[in-house]
Amino acid sequence: MATFADFFFEGLIMDWIVQSRINKSLNHVRNMASDVSHILGKLRQELQMVENRLAEGYKKKQAIIEGYKFPKPI
Repeated sequence: MATFADFFFEGLIMDWIVQSRINKSLNHVRNMASDVSHILGKLRQELQMVENRLAEGYKKKQAIIEGYKFPKPI
């Protein structure tokens, strides 16, 4: 009977230890997913800023081109 109790309780303890490790890993993955999501948000903001700057540069370039007066041919 002692052998059965040893196996039974050892199984419970091992299950508890494994479940604890799984939960720690799951929490770690959740934290990393949150970090990645936060970084993606920042990158999207930076991308939007860069796209806005490019659009402004394009508008300035167009204004310069449209405002340039070519010299009259002789």
